[in-house]
Amino acid sequence: MQRRTGKTIKEFQRVGIRHLGLRRAAALLDDPGLGKTIQAIGALPAGCPVLIVCPNGVKGKWAKELRKWRPGWRIVVLGEGMPFRWPQPGEAIIVNYERLPPAHAERESLRSRMTASRVETFELEVRYWKVQKARRGLTRPAPGTVAVVDEAHRAKDRDAKVTHRWRELAALLLATDVYACGGRVWLLTGTPLVNRRDELYTVLQAAGLGEALFGDLTRFRAACDSGDVADRLKLACLRRLREHVLPELPPVEYEDIPVAIDATTRRYCDKIVQLLSRRGVSMRGSSFEQLSAVAGPGGELAGAISSVRERLARLKVPTLAERIDDAEADETPLLVYSAHRAPVDYAGARRNWTSLTEGPEENTRRGEAFQTGKFFGCASTYQAGGEGIDLYRAWRMIRVDEPWTPKAVEQSEGRMQRIGQTSTRLLVTRLVADHVLERRVNELLDDKRAEIAASVDAAAEPPPLVSG
Repeated sequence: MQRRTGKTIKEFQRVGIRHLGLRRAAALLDDPGLGKTIQAIGALPAGCPVLIVCPNGVKGKWAKELRKWRPGWRIVVLGEGMPFRWPQPGEAIIVNYERLPPAHAERESLRSRMTASRVETFELEVRYWKVQKARRGLTRPAPGTVAVVDEAHRAKDRDAKVTHRWRELAALLLATDVYACGGRVWLLTGTPLVNRRDELYTVLQAAGLGEALFGDLTRFRAACDSGDVADRLKLACLRRLREHVLPELPPVEYEDIPVAIDATTRRYCDKIVQLLSRRGVSMRGSSFEQLSAVAGPGGELAGAISSVRERLARLKVPTLAERIDDAEADETPLLVYSAHRAPVDYAGARRNWTSLTEGPEENTRRGEAFQTGKFFGCASTYQAGGEGIDLYRAWRMIRVDEPWTPKAVEQSEGRMQRIGQTSTRLLVTRLVADHVLERRVNELLDDKRAEIAASVDAAAEPPPLVSG
């Protein structure tokens, strides 16, 4: 691989390649930016059938990296209208999560509704036969098929369709009965735990590792309470932190810039604080879980607090403009991230700027254009620019507000704190509205990020590197 590309495989990446190559079911949980894609490609047996499951926006990146590092495979990217099928020897099929075939449970649910329904039967029948057609690709996988599940935290919700769909495919690959094909499943993610600890178990189950390492969910929770999680994870999971394996990468420095708000917005924020207090959530002693249950997605006050946070984001645009002007005067490439569109749209509309607000393929092209110097700055929401895009030409970032999902911050910072970064420092500037509501929400989000990092990072391999 190195002779063909002229690039060097780092020693910790060799350890990752060996970790995956020795196992049928494994997880690579390295920090974002440490080259999990290259490690998975390097571990693939020559000529084996390969299935890559990844977010839609990084299908092109996977195809590009496969052609560069392992050009022997015939690469097929499943697009719109192309039915799912298993790869054959010497073939790599790349598919996004949304195009996985419907699970058996979806088909049976439609069948039951068709039987019980006396109206709209024709529409149900059409949907049923579409599901049937989509499931035709669920034949027995070719012997030795390797499935690489990139950004495996996409399967963190055990009740989601995508989770059920992938688990059905994984069961076919990892079967040990008469249907055994000797398949493998490798999970890749830098954020295996997004919000709640149970999500880690669900993500591991994408390769059957939850049961293999812990048993059922109850035993997993007991292991969390006893502090036994890290030792068990190391049996099949490999996690390395940037500061361990790439100490030359600069750490992230932070600065908070207070932003004044007008009287009307202050009254709105005060009202939210009062509503939270009536529901037992104070701005002093409450935890992130208590706040999230009431104000987070699906909470009773979710709509109200979302409206206020969007208003705050709009009010920060003039301050954002001043900061961008300063960066342009210093000729410093800049990233802007926001949970709301108004600041992203403003920055993206400036001269020599771009924004990641279109479809995944277009966003990838814009990110590559920023990397080559075509644009001075790049603005994005956390969702659009959090995975699979390299933006390490920049060493400065402005976060207009904080995402409700704590680990989305790490994903966004990982766009610039990654292999290839040449700066000696990374600076993240946060714009914080001058009100206790936003200050406290930010504090709770920071605390939650630290808690999540502590629970997963305990399983990280410390230096010196130890192979599995």
